[in-house]
Amino acid sequence: MASRHIIVNIKQIKGIGDIAYIKHGNWSVCIDSHGAHVLGLFFKEKNLLHYNPADMEHSGIPICMPNFGPLINDIFEHQGADFAITQHGFFRDYGYQLLNNSPTSATYQLNSNPETRQRFPFDFCFIVTFSINDSGLTAALSLTNESDSSMPIAPGIHPYYAVVEGEDVVFETRAQAANDNNQDYADVLIEDSLEVLFESKSGLRRVRVIGKPDLHLKGHGLDETRLTIGSNPVLTITADLTSFNRMTVWRKETDSPFICLEPAFVRNGLNDQPISIPAGETWSTVFQIGR
Repeated sequence: MASRHIIVNIKQIKGIGDIAYIKHGNWSVCIDSHGAHVLGLFFKEKNLLHYNPADMEHSGIPICMPNFGPLINDIFEHQGADFAITQHGFFRDYGYQLLNNSPTSATYQLNSNPETRQRFPFDFCFIVTFSINDSGLTAALSLTNESDSSMPIAPGIHPYYAVVEGEDVVFETRAQAANDNNQDYADVLIEDSLEVLFESKSGLRRVRVIGKPDLHLKGHGLDETRLTIGSNPVLTITADLTSFNRMTVWRKETDSPFICLEPAFVRNGLNDQPISIPAGETWSTVFQIGR
């Protein structure tokens, strides 16, 4: 039996590190300094994210850096050497420095250190600023390469949206096909794994999640993705397609109290086709969840 979504108010949420709060209008957010991990995104006092203190890995919005998903044999290959990096990278494993916490924003920083260089042989400075306004949550991410050579990344962001048992989950996509992680990344048609409810003449599709999909959508094609869960207001997920070249939809079990619709990166992308950050330069992107 899948664990149920645990209903809490924002002050009941506990993290591994220190919790910071930001608030504006109907929106409230709590962020754990461990991993710069958003654990609660509340709209009108309802948490839109799944939170389970016994399963923090599958709660909130983990940041997946320098890689999304697994690497082949959990190995990053660089200049003839192998480095062990597990699924979704390691940035979420460290405590961050809180640089600023105003009523409506919080900024965190993670710097490379001797331990990170054993896993990823680069010097870097990663900064993420969370802010809130009438529309919802914005996360502005920047990664500066402080090394003497180009640094590869294949980033992802992994929101766990709360789903009450029996609620429909519907989202929009332009994808016609996907790679299915449940079938060794085989090419499949969308309608083989999701229920297509509507398709416009322009190719925009509304699809319902069924079963327990684990799909990397090919040609998702939307910077703004609309997600509807039950009778909740429609959420818009905004992510730059040049920074996240896949959208992934994943549900652990058919009755899991969450659904993940994730700006993601192609499998093994850190080795095969990464974004390359030149020495001394900064990669940046913005991710938003709002109405």
